Amino acid sequence: MQSTEWKKVFAEAEKRFGKVDILVNNAGILEFNNAEEIDGDMWHKILSVDLDGVMWGVKQAIPAMKKKWWFNRQYFFNRRFNWDSKSLCL
Repeated sequence: MQSTEWKKVFAEAEKRFGKVDILVNNAGILEFNNAEEIDGDMWHKILSVDLDGVMWGVKQAIPAMKKKWWFNRQYFFNRRFNWDSKSLCL
């Protein structure tokens, strides 16, 4: 899926279920049995589904999840880290 298709997915999910809490983005294909025989087109198709599709889903999930109060970056960091301390451990 491309980024624009993911936008439609999140718009529909928010319409049906409300705000987005999580993304389970589990996509993958493997369409060859022998690495010596795979061609470039097939390899790029695999990478497109396995990597690009997942990335576009994550990219569109972030704005949807930012609408949740707990995803607010300032809220999270102010409670997770003591900004007054001299050292910061992540």
